[in-house]
Amino acid sequence: FPRKVDLLDYYIHAGPNTAALDPTLNKTYEVVTGLLKDMTHYFKDEFIHLGGDEVQEQSWDDRKEAIQKFMKEHRLLDYDDLQTWWITTIRKIVSDINQSLKTIYWSDEATFKIKYPKGDIVQYWGSSASINKLAGLYPFNKFILSPNDVLYLDCGYESPWGGNAWCGEFKTWVKIYMFEPTNYGIPEDRILGAEACAWSELNNEDNIESKLWPRVLSMSKRLWEPKRGADLNISEVAVNLIAFSKKLNDLNIVTSPITGKYGETYTDECFQKWQVCKDSLQFRIYFFTFS
Repeated sequence: FPRKVDLLDYYIHAGPNTAALDPTLNKTYEVVTGLLKDMTHYFKDEFIHLGGDEVQEQSWDDRKEAIQKFMKEHRLLDYDDLQTWWITTIRKIVSDINQSLKTIYWSDEATFKIKYPKGDIVQYWGSSASINKLAGLYPFNKFILSPNDVLYLDCGYESPWGGNAWCGEFKTWVKIYMFEPTNYGIPEDRILGAEACAWSELNNEDNIESKLWPRVLSMSKRLWEPKRGADLNISEVAVNLIAFSKKLNDLNIVTSPITGKYGETYTDECFQKWQVCKDSLQFRIYFFTFS
């Protein structure tokens, strides 16, 4: 915990997460049960997302004696076992409140040792290169795919501290559209869909719309249309995104352009015969540079 600032002020202003719930305290389960009851009372959804990733394990080290005693009593070998025990316990609480409620958990490469209750949903946010491991790791679960190297829309910008974004380059609408969830060895009936994420550290009411639109539409088009192979038509996608962006603009929703005015006017030329458009653009740049 921060030592020299007011804790309430720290969390209101979104300080980095430095704590984890203590599974050894009865009060923890009283609070969580009350929160879950409130959530299910006010939100009549079929699903509830319980998080479960990026646990700050150093918080447990601050109460190491109590935590180690608890782990020994429950035959837990490490913190991965402790997290699995916690997830299973909270899942039972959810079932007691609403037996039909389906729970969702975050997962990435760091949580691959954690086990999830049978029938629940795993939302994967790690690298797309590891998606092919999911079916074997979690044979009794279904998936929502949100690989950070494809579907994290806040990537490519700076970090909250002025450095580079942790998740690398900007995710273009073409890269997003090229992501086919069924190409990674997971049976189609176990893929519920995908979700594009735009986290809030550097997003607000002034820029969030332009980060979302129209890139997220390319994901929607990919998920809703029949699976396509070598017949991908990027020109068709571009036309759709340009047209839909104009509809959003008519509703006063801000969008980012996916191409220049030349590309909007000569979409087929630019996206089916890219070199022609590229050469034309370069010619215009050189013309204005040397004139």
